Amino acid sequence: MTAGGWVVRGALFAVVALPVWLTGMLSGFTRSGEICRREAGRVSGPDSITQTAFPVTHTCHWRTGETVELVPAWVNPVIWLCLAGIVACAAMAVRTRVRRHKELSHD
Repeated sequence: MTAGGWVVRGALFAVVALPVWLTGMLSGFTRSGEICRREAGRVSGPDSITQTAFPVTHTCHWRTGETVELVPAWVNPVIWLCLAGIVACAAMAVRTRVRRHKELSHD
């Protein structure tokens, strides 16, 4: 396979990762307190809500120690897998390019 083929494969991993990341970031984006309250089966909303971009979390906290995560469980593993794929494809593209350069310089 050519270096360009590896770059295309890496780009496909990125194309998958971006909408998955957005899905996680937008989980509970509007009305977080209401969604948390419903998910926890509580009458009152959470005392605090924390959100991080990486790893993607959107967690509701109550003083009792109870927490509810609004980001689906599959989001972060898919993002990690895609990132690993991007890194692997980039490494293979460089390796392919270096080997090709060595082959041409020996001719």
